[in-house]
Amino acid sequence: MEHLILSYVFLDEAMIIIINFALIFIGGLIGARIFKIKTQMRRISYFWSYVLCYIALTALQFGWLLTSYALEAGLLGILGVTLLLIYVAFGAALYYFSAARSNDIDGTTSNAWMAFIPLVNLWLMFKRGESYKVSRPTLSRFVLDPVLLICGIFALSLSSALQIISEDIAEKNASSQRPEFTTALKEKMTLQESLAHEAALSSRELPLRIDNITVFKSIEADGHTVTMTYDIDRENIELRPDFKQMLASEYCAPDMLETDLQRGAILKLIYTAPSGRTIAQYQITQDDC
Repeated sequence: MEHLILSYVFLDEAMIIIINFALIFIGGLIGARIFKIKTQMRRISYFWSYVLCYIALTALQFGWLLTSYALEAGLLGILGVTLLLIYVAFGAALYYFSAARSNDIDGTTSNAWMAFIPLVNLWLMFKRGESYKVSRPTLSRFVLDPVLLICGIFALSLSSALQIISEDIAEKNASSQRPEFTTALKEKMTLQESLAHEAALSSRELPLRIDNITVFKSIEADGHTVTMTYDIDRENIELRPDFKQMLASEYCAPDMLETDLQRGAILKLIYTAPSGRTIAQYQITQDDC
């Protein structure tokens, strides 16, 4: 189970969003099967239900900040499954509220699916329902409802602030992770998975200029081998005789590829000139560390 959760955590952001939406949709299907909705929900009540669900979903991101602690405690599988199941529960709750809102509009739950499409969901929020025809006190309709609407909009802005805070905390945690945690994290994966993750993570930042004449162009993982390609802006250049030792010292560090190299990884570094000519090529293994 830990391997599945780690695979999820290391996916790129777009794929994680797709999976989360899929879990929410599955939750909606489950809700449609288990809930028999007879109640009706007014527009303002539905709006607030949606706001509270959205805030809860945003706050859920803080749970993923516990990944490092859960991994060290051997509870990563439990934490990950719990958080993913909450997405399913969110989908079921969203169906319940949208079905109740649909009941108020036309007496059926046939429009509940609209809640799962953001722009289409606006129809559920603004469409007048049967409850609108019921006489209500003037204070409630023209004072209380607008106040609740304004407070709901403020609450939505609060969820955006929570999102920013969680991203800042996640970034700080990533920059301050202990080498022991990084090692434990890699050891939970196979060597191929670890190298593939390293390549995928680094590729997001490429191409990256290292200094005045060197650009980190690409990184590829193939089995136990990682190949890094660097472009040098000068055609005729000679690298220092001790350049390989310097590279080995850098990549054998605990916060680099030490763990992977100890497990049998092979690091290939290729330096090319503007013409495409290979200036130098190095291979680093555990023996060089």
